[in-house]
Amino acid sequence: MSELSPKKPITKFLNTLLIGLVVVGGIGSLTYFVILPTFFGAKTGTPAPVVSVKHSSFFVNPAAASAEIKVPTLSALDITTSLQNEAFKQLADQQIKEVVVSDKNGQVDFNKFLTALAPALSAINLSSALESDFTGFMYYDSNGVWPGYVGKLKANVDANAVKQALMQLSSATNLDGLYLASPGIFQPFKDGQYKNYATRYSAGSKTGASLNYAIIGDYLVISTSFSGFKAVLPLLGL
Repeated sequence: MSELSPKKPITKFLNTLLIGLVVVGGIGSLTYFVILPTFFGAKTGTPAPVVSVKHSSFFVNPAAASAEIKVPTLSALDITTSLQNEAFKQLADQQIKEVVVSDKNGQVDFNKFLTALAPALSAINLSSALESDFTGFMYYDSNGVWPGYVGKLKANVDANAVKQALMQLSSATNLDGLYLASPGIFQPFKDGQYKNYATRYSAGSKTGASLNYAIIGDYLVISTSFSGFKAVLPLLGL
């Protein structure tokens, strides 16, 4: 009579199969949880946080009033509408209101703010020269309400290089977005001077409208009226 096949080889085969399955499973887990995320990134993750701009006023002397406006989006329409709504809250003639401009993430970035209002500034790339923070203001007089903005040059930025870059505004075709109402037709930019400060300006045909800018120390001062330009300097300690 023939003998039955021994059980030992079968047991050995099952043990080998079990070990193989464990090894294959381990390799699969290693591939899914370690190797693939290394090359392709995790399947799920937390979005990169939005970096907010820390705001600190550049005014060393207080304005007559202050306000904060929150814009729904950083578009020219939303910014202008928000500023117009704030402008209805009147001040006495020749007074300045400091205006903080923020969105859902906090203080808005100066370069993005300016280029939204005046796309011609995008060619100048002020983000490489100016800090993200800025101080906004409105100047009130009998001719209207005139916005203005003060930015600050980054450390080690060549002020003369920035002045040269800003000369491109001379060929800008539309800077009306910096105003709350139409300034009329602009004249060509000219060199000017106030006290010991060299300025550039372009007068609009509407009474009181005059786009002025100057780099004074490490500040870039922009005002939509010459009277507003003169009035804001003492608030900066200039």
